[in-house]
Amino acid sequence: MHAYASSPYTLICGAFAGWVVDMVLHPLDTIKTRLQSSAGFKSSGGFSSVYAGIPSVAVGSAPSSALFFFTYEQSKQSLSKHIHNDFIVHMLSAAFGETVACFVRVPTEVFKQNLQTNPRIYLRNIFNAIINKHGFAGFYRGFGSTLCRDIPFSVIQFPLWEYFKFRMSNGKPENLYPWECAACGSVAGATAAGITTPLDVAKTRIMLSVKLGRSNYSVISTLMDIWENKGIRGLFAGCVPRVVWLSIGGFVFFGAYEFIKGFLSLTLPFSITGVESEELFRTTVSDAIAKLLFKEGIISQSPVTFDERIAEAKENGLRRKNRKSNDYFNVIFGTNKLFRFPKRIIKTDGEDDHLIFRPSIAEKRKRRMLRAPYLETNVKVETNTKHIAEQQLFKDPSGKISWRNLNVKSDILIEKIRAMRSRQRRKIANTILLEGKNLIMEAVAAGIQLQHVLFCDLKVLENMPLPDEVDKVRISTRRMNTWSLLDSPPGIMAVAKKPTYEEISKSKNSNILPLTVICDGMKDPGNVGSLIRSLAAVGCRRILAVTGCCYFWEVKVLRSASGAHFYIPVYEDISWNRILDYLPHDFFLYLADSNVKNQKNEESLLTTRFQRDTEIVLVVGSERTGLSEQALRFSEQHAGKRLHIPMTNDNRSYSNCMSKDWQVVLPKKYWNNVVEVDEFYAIELDDAKLVSSYVQAFSELWPIYSYKHLKRVRGTQPFTILLAPVVETDENKLSKAECFSDLAKLKLLKINVPKYPPLTRSQYEAAMLIWPVAFHPNKRIANLMDLSIFSNADVFNADRYMRMCIDSAKKVKGQVGVGCAIVEPKTGTVISVANNSLASENPIQHAVMCAIDLVAEFQGGKPLSRQCSGVLHAEKDQLFPDSGSCFYLCTGFDCYVTREPCAMCSMALLHSRIRRVFYGYPVNHGALGSAAMIHMLKSSNHRFDVFKGILADECLQLEVAEKTKIDNAQKKLDNYAKILDQLKSAEKSYRFSITEPMIAEILEDVVKILAKDATLLELEAPLIIVGDLRGNFHMLLHIFVKYGWPPTTRNIYGDLSHFNLRTITLISLLKIFHCDTIFLLRGNFESSVSIYLPGVSKEADDDDDDAYNFSALFSLHLQEMFHHLPLAAVIMSRIFCVHSGISPMLVDFDQIRSLQRPLNVPKIGLIVDLLNAEPKSSIQGYVFNENSNSNINNLIFGENVVKQFCNDFAINLIIRGHENVEKGYAYFAEEKMLSIFSCLNYEDNNEAAVVEIYSNLEIQINILFSVFFLL
Repeated sequence: MHAYASSPYTLICGAFAGWVVDMVLHPLDTIKTRLQSSAGFKSSGGFSSVYAGIPSVAVGSAPSSALFFFTYEQSKQSLSKHIHNDFIVHMLSAAFGETVACFVRVPTEVFKQNLQTNPRIYLRNIFNAIINKHGFAGFYRGFGSTLCRDIPFSVIQFPLWEYFKFRMSNGKPENLYPWECAACGSVAGATAAGITTPLDVAKTRIMLSVKLGRSNYSVISTLMDIWENKGIRGLFAGCVPRVVWLSIGGFVFFGAYEFIKGFLSLTLPFSITGVESEELFRTTVSDAIAKLLFKEGIISQSPVTFDERIAEAKENGLRRKNRKSNDYFNVIFGTNKLFRFPKRIIKTDGEDDHLIFRPSIAEKRKRRMLRAPYLETNVKVETNTKHIAEQQLFKDPSGKISWRNLNVKSDILIEKIRAMRSRQRRKIANTILLEGKNLIMEAVAAGIQLQHVLFCDLKVLENMPLPDEVDKVRISTRRMNTWSLLDSPPGIMAVAKKPTYEEISKSKNSNILPLTVICDGMKDPGNVGSLIRSLAAVGCRRILAVTGCCYFWEVKVLRSASGAHFYIPVYEDISWNRILDYLPHDFFLYLADSNVKNQKNEESLLTTRFQRDTEIVLVVGSERTGLSEQALRFSEQHAGKRLHIPMTNDNRSYSNCMSKDWQVVLPKKYWNNVVEVDEFYAIELDDAKLVSSYVQAFSELWPIYSYKHLKRVRGTQPFTILLAPVVETDENKLSKAECFSDLAKLKLLKINVPKYPPLTRSQYEAAMLIWPVAFHPNKRIANLMDLSIFSNADVFNADRYMRMCIDSAKKVKGQVGVGCAIVEPKTGTVISVANNSLASENPIQHAVMCAIDLVAEFQGGKPLSRQCSGVLHAEKDQLFPDSGSCFYLCTGFDCYVTREPCAMCSMALLHSRIRRVFYGYPVNHGALGSAAMIHMLKSSNHRFDVFKGILADECLQLEVAEKTKIDNAQKKLDNYAKILDQLKSAEKSYRFSITEPMIAEILEDVVKILAKDATLLELEAPLIIVGDLRGNFHMLLHIFVKYGWPPTTRNIYGDLSHFNLRTITLISLLKIFHCDTIFLLRGNFESSVSIYLPGVSKEADDDDDDAYNFSALFSLHLQEMFHHLPLAAVIMSRIFCVHSGISPMLVDFDQIRSLQRPLNVPKIGLIVDLLNAEPKSSIQGYVFNENSNSNINNLIFGENVVKQFCNDFAINLIIRGHENVEKGYAYFAEEKMLSIFSCLNYEDNNEAAVVEIYSNLEIQINILFSVFFLL
């Protein structure tokens, strides 16, 4: 018996093969099932949701395949003992296997095929339907048909598969490769699939019978039904996808089965009696894969085993502590021999979760600073200087300048340059580095002792009075660029001895002010240099640099100060506890701090007079964080006063603005300076000699693993030693400890200690006041918090980019504007600027999303939306060659947005690999600091820095201004609503009063709404059509009372006709409040020639109080409204509504659609015909009316024209107004045209009518009689 024929092998191999093939080929099975469904392919889902039913397949495929192969292999072994015909053995074994497997497969198939034919139905609905219809037996509907299909299929497929393997291998199937077995299975599966297709069709119909509401289907009756209805094509429906599916499936199925069988034969060697567990667990996965590849001929040499690699590792000493661990694992796992496993970064528990690790490629801008410390590290430099004198000296043609060349192998100058990169080594060597010709000449003039002068070009030494004893060394330009600490190397540098305070005092003038300046936390080299230069110019006595300031003798500070260091003493690294040692006994203390204003103890610098006998001490705070807490406490102790320095036009530096507003977005734990404490047991000890012994003993007895940040001992005599936390230790057991004989004599104390390790310098200082703690500062977090990574140029550019966002946000109307810009920071190129003006139309069109969309377009990709509310600023050639070349859209880019992005935008920024995000002000739903911190998610594979407060006031003003607009608009709508309510409840004797500004404002608003309507309205029924009203306000009220006020009804109003103030006000307000249910069409009176001033028509009611003396400007507002009215309407493409008539110039409705409003009515043409043309039964065609009294050319037309128009435009009816008809309505041209007049008793006691159109386009004409009794 083969090893792989045992039960565990067959179960595992069969489950794996079945699961793989069903997962891969499920879409083809779905298409096949829908083709076989009696409901039809499209009705069953078509090509959509081809993975429907995948959950049930995932659950049932592995068990059913495992059971089949288990039964198949066991049956072969049993039957082969009694039956000697292999073909019959394979057939019977396959039949037994399919029978057993169907107990799992059939319920799975029922669920799967119901889901495939209806992807929108839920699994629980199918379950309930089967239970309600057939009970639990319903899950095995089609069991017989499945057996009828699968048993013949397997009886054909498996013998063919075994036969093909036997013939291909010349009688030795075990020598075949897995892909050869898979090819045999593919041919066998395709053959069996084609033959058994009718049985599969019958099985599918029976399983879907629950869904189709049928029952009592058998295989034979189903086959007969299919033959009668669809013939041979119905029996073989889905044959092609079934053959393709099962041929591919056979390849995948048998290939996976043979591959996993070979793999497990190497990985999990089973004996006949069971599993050899020890060998199982001693073999690695990599060994198994390597063996399998060697067996298949993919690799030519068998790899070493796991035990061999262990032995090799031990022999080579790879377990030694001084060797790197990754070398050991490379040997152990054979990564250098066969595979390359990815390296993982293991983060210890104590590391900061929010520390962002970046690859070295992201730090390319610092490459010059990073490579300098490692230059020529393999050069062994001699300690003596005799070689310098022995080197050859060169002279210029004039003989005035002599120099030597650098000896790269043994020059001591290389060691000195290395030391310049370390602040500590510079202090020890007591040297400084001077870069630039002017700075070196200033040093010479001040008497500074130069040691070496390095230069590239000999011309730079001309006119430089350098002493002869100075060592002048010529170096290459490449080396100069490497050694220089400046971004733009000046081509000459000097190594000089740092001057002492006595040497600097000798060079000072006698005119010295009694002024001492204390620098508190100043970190910007440019600002420090400018301050030193200014103080040296006014004659300051000394500068005191408190611990935490930048190094005052670094190259950038020296360059910025322009040599002022040599004329004013600078004392560095002074703690606040020792500051009084550098000050006289009596002094006046002033604080310069831009963060605090309007204090009572504030004085002006202009009113302060310096006295020679009184020292003035001025404390200057940090550029970004202002004065520290220690400085404020020092001020309280010495009666310090805040100093107000007036500035022109209240201008402030960018650094001051940034220090007040900007802030990095970090978790609250970084900003919380309140120290949480825990109680500890402790003892006090006076004998210093016993402290070490006690600490060692206590550490063994009571280790404090959760409090590694605490130091065990505090202070001098008496020493306090921590024992253990109170919550974790019993006081009785603690007091009875016998580690030392005299422990009982010591007094047991309870003290408070910091519970958590400090994360920032301020937290460390606060914790130190309670108990000594260890502090390992995270320099990156510290730089982010004090914003020292930004220069003044960075702040200026950030303000500029944010103002671009604000300008873009101001273009948004009707909602709070948000602007966003994406910038490439290396070149300062603005790539895209966008806003959220389309957010009301598309919920994903936020400003950030639109900006990223534009970046995608810029990168050559396909944008998410066709229309984007933004502008693409940059072109591809504006960036560096490597900018934006990464797979992700925004790699290396910065994003500026006026307010905090939402979760959707934040995730888009994360997935785009944004570099940094700057936003103006936070919002409650923001995801970068308020509601969440997506930029610091532990589970994300990208993190980025976020800063808030950039132009926060101006950004917040956008929201305030928009809310003000909304409030004003709401107030205006409230006023409109009051007027509308008055007009709705008006009686006949009601005296309407309104001011001209109010009615003008109403007309302006209704014009904005009318402008959004099309010139040709295209509407859906039901509708109520009202004809000419001739300014009759009470008639309009009656129509609303009878048919309902909007939005209950939808109405079209024709000619508003001779202007009536109440009528026009009511209809305008209704259009404002219900623009989707009120529609207005233009009439022939709505033109400038028919407006009568002062504001009342001739036909207005005699008792109507509309005679207002409105100005001529009001008539312009009225004309503007009329010029924006639509010309016509089409109802459901079958009814054409127009004020008067049709025109011979109208050949297509697109002519009306293309007319741009506002429209002036000409004397001739399409517009005037639609507003003035009249029908007349006595004529044929179109004729001009020669008897017209109007100053425009009126057209008349006959019945044949109306019929031809309806036929050409596929119109059933034309509805018009314009003229007074006695009954309120009149038909024309065999009821192809209908005239409506809606003003009752206008002339000769005429009636009025309106037309009601139902949703099925049925028309009902309603006659209106006397109306005044209703009011």
